[in-house]
Amino acid sequence: MELQDLSYYADRFGYIGIFIYFISLDQFTPIPNELSLISIGYLCSRGILNPVTAGLVCYSAFITIDLIYFFFSRTGNVWLNRMIHRKERPFLDRLTENLHDNFSRWIIILCFVPRMRFWSPVVSGLINVPTVKFIKYDAIGLFIFTLIYFSIGLFIHSGLTSFVSDQNLFVNILIIAMACLAILLLVLFYKKK
Repeated sequence: MELQDLSYYADRFGYIGIFIYFISLDQFTPIPNELSLISIGYLCSRGILNPVTAGLVCYSAFITIDLIYFFFSRTGNVWLNRMIHRKERPFLDRLTENLHDNFSRWIIILCFVPRMRFWSPVVSGLINVPTVKFIKYDAIGLFIFTLIYFSIGLFIHSGLTSFVSDQNLFVNILIIAMACLAILLLVLFYKKK
């Protein structure tokens, strides 16, 4: 999705569209949440969305989808059972052990590992973590996660604008290409892990 498409989507569907995107489409697209948050922060810096409202909508969408996965894993949802059985057993055993040993630390750490956020509510539900405990630490981790990546998007616009105005076209193209390559390599690295 290009920035113009995201801008049109945000302008057309607003905050409800952002919420629906994060609880539905985002679950099936290969685009990490980090990039989506940075893009929404960038749109806020351009005045398309209100930063406080957009940030709260993103945060509430993350909380909502995590609670859905948490309760689905507790009830033995068929779709989640298929996902769990496709994953390698040593991975799930290691994750379960880490969550048992130090739940508060690992639930917050998993918020920052791309595509691992999905597994923290699922495994938490499977090992019957108390609901209040899950909500407390998941909310803390998601708040920090949303604040960091959303802020990067907010500040990237002003930094890029001043940087780009000082450079020639070739340098700008080279920097953008290197940033895209770095993001691609990061996504591929985390997919292998």
